Amino acid sequence: MYDAHVRRSAAPKRALAVATLAVLALVGAVMACSEETVPECPDSCADFNPCTIDHCVDGTCFSDPVAAGFSCSDSDACNGVEVCDGNATCLAGEAVLTNDHDPCTTDACDPTSGAVTHERKAECVVWEALPSAGAPVARDHHSAVWTGTEMLVWGGSIEAEPFVTNTGAAYDPALRTWREISTVGAPAPRHSHAAVWTGSRMLVWGGYGASAYEASGGLYDPATDTWQSIATAGAPTGRTDFAYAWNGAALLVSGGLGPGVLGDGATYTPATDAWAPISVGLSPRFGHTATALSDGRVLLWGGTNLFDWLNDGVVFDPSSGPTPTASGGPSHRQSQAAVLGGDVVYVWGGWNGGPYLGDGSVFDPSGGPGGAWTPMPDPGAPTARTDFVSFWTGDELFVWGGCAGETCATLLGDGALYRPSASGGAWTEIALGDLAPRRDAAGVWTGDRALIWGGRGQGGKRLGGGAESVIAGP
Repeated sequence: MYDAHVRRSAAPKRALAVATLAVLALVGAVMACSEETVPECPDSCADFNPCTIDHCVDGTCFSDPVAAGFSCSDSDACNGVEVCDGNATCLAGEAVLTNDHDPCTTDACDPTSGAVTHERKAECVVWEALPSAGAPVARDHHSAVWTGTEMLVWGGSIEAEPFVTNTGAAYDPALRTWREISTVGAPAPRHSHAAVWTGSRMLVWGGYGASAYEASGGLYDPATDTWQSIATAGAPTGRTDFAYAWNGAALLVSGGLGPGVLGDGATYTPATDAWAPISVGLSPRFGHTATALSDGRVLLWGGTNLFDWLNDGVVFDPSSGPTPTASGGPSHRQSQAAVLGGDVVYVWGGWNGGPYLGDGSVFDPSGGPGGAWTPMPDPGAPTARTDFVSFWTGDELFVWGGCAGETCATLLGDGALYRPSASGGAWTEIALGDLAPRRDAAGVWTGDRALIWGGRGQGGKRLGGGAESVIAGP
């Protein structure tokens, strides 16, 4: 019985083993057949065309076109944005325009960002002396405003007693002639005063006179060569070294020395011949700057309080008051440039009690409630200085002259143009010309040229000459 049972139980096991071996043999045969009959694909099917999708089927390479509009960029942002046409062809993009048709700029495009720059050629900034016939007597700490057709030079410190003047002259660059400005009804002689162009008249206020700070002013009409006094009721106390700006409707005055350091402010509106006190929200100071923004607000920034230099400021809105500026601006300083260019303000140079300064930042009032600051590049910038001439040319920040060295005794006759760009901007040197080095000069931008006149020369001598610099363009 035992042996029969063993024989009966072993038979199914032998049958299962035979079946299993048969299946394994069949699988091996199929695999061997597949390896021999299905072609292998090449190592690479890539055709290096960004407008195809490359793949392999049964050992054959295929390249199917991608959909129209698919990017096939070559990573050069200057030659346009390339896209596929749906038929395996990469269509060229429209190249970035770099040529500004200005023979005095070097045009370039950054292939990474596509930012275009137009660097001014230094040799194209040419100086020509202004005529001396009919020009005002030599002076410094005077004012100059541009009317649209004339540069009005007025007031300042002169060599003869009482060492201040209320004379002036108007220069017409189209005719290259000077004409005398009437003194009938003019404000009292003074220097370091405010002077702005209202659109029809020159508004003068404040400054230091023969022996006292002045709290008076006047309006000059170049069309009739006449003066009109302005209200004194409600006007701030007399002062100098104050910040001021014309915002399109009113003159804003802030701080200054008069005597002592002042912190009050006021606005004067010619349309109503009225003063109104304001609180700009700044501690007492002088040597700070006021820059009218394109929307009527005014940026007030920097200065000193006799004990320290400051790097705070406010954006003053005539309708709602001051908003403190954001942190991150330039280091503390006084007597800096603060020039509106487009919708931003370029703050550069100045002094903080130590070495004179040659750096700056750009203030963007749209960058939040307190605006936003961005450092300006240093390479190519003018040497550090203060008491220089600065203005916006329509494309560039113009910086010229001033002083540096011990007690600002080193006078400068050079400068530079800063042209902003998406890649950070660049400086171009303004070469030395026939205009003697000087500080405390006055200058204006006419729309196609810089006019600079007067100032203090070597040995403290007051200067009566000037020059125009035609910045060549298209």
